[in-house]
Amino acid sequence: MKALSALKIGSGITTRKFGIVIFLLIINIIFVLVLSIPMFYTLQDSFGDSKVSENMLEGFDTLWYGEFRNEVSGFASSFSPSIMGIGAILNNFVSIESGNLFNIRSIPGTILILGLLYLLFGSFLNGGILGAFNSPERKFSFGNFFEDCGKYFIRFLFLMIIAVACYVVLQRFFFPWLNSAFSSLGWVKNATEEKIPFLFDRLKNFIFVIILFFIGMLFDYAKIITVVEQRRNIIVSFFRSLGFIFVHIIKTFSLYYFLVFIGIIFIALYTYIEPLFTTNTLRNIGIVFGIQQVYIILKIWLKCTFFSSQMSLYKGVVVSPEEEELITRTVEPFAIKEEPGESKSL
Repeated sequence: MKALSALKIGSGITTRKFGIVIFLLIINIIFVLVLSIPMFYTLQDSFGDSKVSENMLEGFDTLWYGEFRNEVSGFASSFSPSIMGIGAILNNFVSIESGNLFNIRSIPGTILILGLLYLLFGSFLNGGILGAFNSPERKFSFGNFFEDCGKYFIRFLFLMIIAVACYVVLQRFFFPWLNSAFSSLGWVKNATEEKIPFLFDRLKNFIFVIILFFIGMLFDYAKIITVVEQRRNIIVSFFRSLGFIFVHIIKTFSLYYFLVFIGIIFIALYTYIEPLFTTNTLRNIGIVFGIQQVYIILKIWLKCTFFSSQMSLYKGVVVSPEEEELITRTVEPFAIKEEPGESKSL
């Protein structure tokens, strides 16, 4: 199966099971409300009877924000101009590119705890999503969805822990080493033009992002293999994922970057459309809110399509005996005997 064929099949599966996307949107709204309601009251207390709320309709009040930032701590300290509109997207992009996304020391404790809860809940929901996509002919129901959530939660939880450990190692060790290696190059240190260090800095960040994407793809396939082959041994799933990616490196990478490109298109459209409406009237606020919800739906649909397309590719590739032997040889040193009745084949 080709990458584009897997993308076509996967996007079709996600669209047919659009109820999952709407369900995840509702969960996202509930999660956001849990965070935004306390923030609302904090901001309301800070605004008081002043004209700050009116000023904020016309543009961000930097004078008020300077005082607010000095007064608050914990969760409320996360409020900044960058969390609104396209600022949040750009802020996340800069954090990823600079390698600071996983800098735990810079994250307030409350935000860190909420982030961990979000990851736990995400691992729980991934079981239901992949379980539904593994049986595309089965009609979506909450009973089947939550049954799959519980069935795979512990396995996905351990995969999540390994993934987080990989990201932290990248942040704490690999990225500083990469930064030092590029900085020590003679043609960078002795460069007479500013563009040379700038280009090497961009190259360094590009390498870091590519590795982040690879880790994301690696653990996506590990989850998919766990569900498709009903495996309990996540170490086997992990190394079979690694073997599958390298055996079919062109297909797996092509599919992943097709999906990344679609995500970039969604971001570009949102970045272009959202600033067209100033939030100084109730009507425009409603329009912007609607645009934001459409963007979130597209993000959820894309995340689900990552899973469904990669699962379609994995299930649709015909593995030759030589390829199976290569994958098995990759896994064998780490394999633990599977329970009777569990799938051994790719």
